[in-house]
Amino acid sequence: MIDRYILQQEILKKGQEEYLNKQLIEAQVKAEIVEKIKQQKREKMCQAIDYN
Repeated sequence: MIDRYILQQEILKKGQEEYLNKQLIEAQVKAEIVEKIKQQKREKMCQAIDYN
């Protein structure tokens, strides 16, 4: 009975770790996208300044 409880807790813990890892990866991807957008905006501003 105790072994089954421990096993269930380990499975739950592993599931939580996988969920958190997935959340972390999603956050990193979103941060990369935001950074790329910021970089594109900077480049466009520099081009606009160059044209003036």
